[in-house]
Amino acid sequence: MKRPKPTKKTTICIFEKAVDNDLLMFFRIFITTKRLISNADKTKNLTVNATYKLIWQGFPVLMIGTTDRQRHFHPFGICISTNETGDDFRFLFESPEKASYQKI
Repeated sequence: MKRPKPTKKTTICIFEKAVDNDLLMFFRIFITTKRLISNADKTKNLTVNATYKLIWQGFPVLMIGTTDRQRHFHPFGICISTNETGDDFRFLFESPEKASYQKI
């Protein structure tokens, strides 16, 4: 299998983060590519899941994407966060929309 040459569509960008509050220490990072985020505009349903076994430190990895009629998963991006709260999921749901409008 050939590896694609790096282009503007395949370059990874970390486009948003929320770090450090005086009272609470937390972070949220959403990672995607232009090619992946272009699929978000074409879908009507979302699939979201969280796992703790991908990172040694135990932080949750939240994935967002869609499934097609053959039940194949097509990701838009991943989010690494210190928690799995409502605010973290809000960040995850808002991030693809923000990324599709951001110039990279």
